[in-house]
Amino acid sequence: MSSISLGQSAPLEVRRGAERVIRISPERDGAPVEFDAVTVEVHDRGGATVQSGAATVAAGSAVFTIAGATTATVDMLNDATGWEVVWTCELAGEDEDLVHREPLDVVLYAPQQQVTWGLLVGRHRDLGVRLNATTAQAKIDEAWAILIGRLRAKGKRSTLIVDSVALREAHALLVLAMIWRDLASGGPASQEWAMADLYDQRAEAEWGALTFEAADPSTWDRTGVREGVGGVMDTSGTQRYRYRVSGGSFV
Repeated sequence: MSSISLGQSAPLEVRRGAERVIRISPERDGAPVEFDAVTVEVHDRGGATVQSGAATVAAGSAVFTIAGATTATVDMLNDATGWEVVWTCELAGEDEDLVHREPLDVVLYAPQQQVTWGLLVGRHRDLGVRLNATTAQAKIDEAWAILIGRLRAKGKRSTLIVDSVALREAHALLVLAMIWRDLASGGPASQEWAMADLYDQRAEAEWGALTFEAADPSTWDRTGVREGVGGVMDTSGTQRYRYRVSGGSFV
C-alpha cells in the first residue's frame, strides 16, 4: 500500500489572540483519503495540551479552529515557538490511525498572500493561454511556503512586523521563476529556462533587500530596529544604517 501525503502548504503560524482555521487534506496516489473521524490537540512549547477537540471532516479535508483564547496570553519572548498541532486521523477501512504532528509558531503579525493569477497574467499575457489558474495557484502556494519557511528560519519570526505588501514582489518573482522553469520543455537552452533564471536572480535580490521592523515582545510596540534577512539594520538614534545581507538561493 502506498504512503499518505498531506496537503500542507506554508509553515503553520497563528497570530497571538486571533482565531485561526487550520486543515489537512491527505492524499494517496493522488486521490483524497476518507476519514472516519479526526481529533486534534494543540500543545504549547512545554508540551502541555492547551486545546483539543474534534475536527470537522468534509470533502477529503479535516478542519479545526484554534481559538483566540488559546494563544492570547503567550509570552512572545520565551514561549512563542516550539508549539505543535497533533492530528489523529481514523481512516476509513484501516486499522491504524494516521498521526500527524505539525509545528506551530505564535506570531505578532501573520502576512497574507498578495499574488494572484490576474497579477501574473498582467505581467505576462501569454501565461493566460499557456497555463491555467489552478496550476498557477499551486505555484503561488508553493512559493509562499518557501518564503514563510525562510522567515521562520530567521529565528526571530514571532516578533517581526511582517508586512504582507512588502513580501508581494519577492513572492511574485519566485512564482514566475517556478512557472517559467516548469514551462521550459526545451531544457536549459530554451527561452523559458532563461526567463526562469532571470526571475530566480531577481527574486533572490528582492529577498536579500527585505527588512522587517522588530516589535517589543512585551508591548507589541514598534522598536525602530529593522531585521534584514541576513543581518540587522539598526535605525535607532542615527540615520546611518548598519546592514548586512547574506547570500542564498531559493532553489
